[in-house]
Formats: sequence, C-alpha cells, structure tokens
Amino acid sequence: MKNYSGNADSILTPEKIAELEKSTHFTAKEIQRVISYYAQYDKSLNGQDGIPVEDLSEIPELCGCPFYERIVYAYLERSTMSLKAEAFLRMFSTLSSRATAEEKSRALFDCLDCSHDGSLGFDELFRFYKSILNPAVDDDYIVDLVVRILERPGIKEEHRVPYEEFLKLISPEEIQEKMTVDLQLTT
Repeated sequence: MKNYSGNADSILTPEKIAELEKSTHFTAKEIQRVISYYAQYDKSLNGQDGIPVEDLSEIPELCGCPFYERIVYAYLERSTMSLKAEAFLRMFSTLSSRATAEEKSRALFDCLDCSHDGSLGFDELFRFYKSILNPAVDDDYIVDLVVRILERPGIKEEHRVPYEEFLKLISPEEIQEKMTVDLQLTT
C-alpha cells in the first residue's frame, strides 16, 4: 500500500485543508496524518478513487463501533460505493473524542433515519437497539421494547420517535462510549 506521509496536498489542496481545519475537530497537521492513514486503504494511484465499502472493515478502529456500517453509509459516495478522502476525514471528526455528545447524537439519529422524515419508526428503532444491546438479548425482547417505546403517551406522532424523544432513549455518556472512534495516528 502506498503512503502519502506528510503530503496530503496530493489528495487535498492547502485551501481545502485550511477549510477542513475550521470545520472539523482536526488541526492541519492532524488532517495530513488522517489523509496519510486514508491513503493506506485507498488503492488508487492518486488517492482519488476512495476506499471501497467492502474494504472499510479492514480499518481496525471501526471494528469496535456498533454503528460503523450505518455511519459509513452516510458518508459514502453512492455512485461508486466508496469513501473519499474528505468524507473519511469528516466521518472520523464526528466519531472523534473531540466531538460533543450532541454532534454524535445528531449524526447517529440521521444515520438511523432511513426514511429521512426526521423521525424513527419500528424498523429503525429495532436496528438501533439490536446494535447497542448485548447479542444475547433475543429479538422478541427488542420487539417488545420498541413497541413499548412507540406506544408511550408522550410520543406526539403515532409510532414515530422524533429527535427530541430519541435523546431520551440513550444517555450522552452512552453516545460518547458507542460513537467514539479515534484513529491511531503515528506522529
């Protein structure tokens, strides 16, 4: 695998790096290291093709994140089913320990909201709990849990959980625990 060590310019322009420094949780130097890390997985000659979705499971830091597949899908370029350098950087910024629980909660909610209607239904909540609960918890228990949540008197829209209600289903501490992935970058 090639390595673009110290030369993120080959993938991102200096102007783009400066912009990303303002809009992510990384410094310019860290952005260069993240892009060098990215280049280890993007097998294209110039680092422009992206990392194919099937290769993302090779990134060891992602393996411990229960939502990594959903999060990755949110950042994928759909036409090529690959993750480009800037999207890779933004994804790991959201997952970094520097991102707030609020940022992570919003990102997780948006990833779970498959219908893109600003609320979560039965299937979306089932997948959410299936991801965070112990694998020993059987599906019948999860179904019962989701049904009870959707039938709560406080739910305004019938059988849909909006973002504000979603925040009551998972604590900020649990969000930080489940949604934090820091890349192991060499200095």
